[in-house]
Amino acid sequence: MLPTAFARGQVARGLSRVDTVKARAVAGSLDGVPDGRLRAVRDAAGERATVQFAARYGRSGVDLLEGLNDRAAGRLAAIRADRAFQRRLVESYDTSPDVSAADVGAGVRRYRSYDGLRAASYTNLVRRGGPRAVDALGAFDDDTLKRFLDASAGYNDQRLFVQVADDDAAGIVDSFDEETLTTYLDAELITRESPLSEP
Repeated sequence: MLPTAFARGQVARGLSRVDTVKARAVAGSLDGVPDGRLRAVRDAAGERATVQFAARYGRSGVDLLEGLNDRAAGRLAAIRADRAFQRRLVESYDTSPDVSAADVGAGVRRYRSYDGLRAASYTNLVRRGGPRAVDALGAFDDDTLKRFLDASAGYNDQRLFVQVADDDAAGIVDSFDEETLTTYLDAELITRESPLSEP
């Protein structure tokens, strides 16, 4: 029998593509999410997307939904166009003690607010940089991150900088004006021997 808290929302529609055994496990894990949070996620993402999010990421995904505020949790579950970005956020939170729910929440908010080249740069940095990128970019304030993403340096230089500078990235970027930042990144002052991305 499905847990009543989520069954009331006609969870069967969302479980239509999930086998019965997994359906029960997914519904059971979702029943542990506070009712208010679950309603907020379901309202933002829809019942099917909410259940499929839990089926896709299991307990780690549900734990993240519990850790985020209502708006961020709903927006995370609602991501459809870039599942690789969504997966990186969930994996980063699950596998790295340095990545907080606040880092993930900032990532979701930025994903929704950026467009064009800025959005492409940001999502690529997260997708290819993994937990280290989620943690480092989460420490940026909005204005500093926009300056970093909009710098005329190449994407690979930005990605390498985030990987190497790690927790110091935000402070370094904040200390430079636009011209100095671009020169710093383009001048390849960061060692090329460092890894470009997480496995």
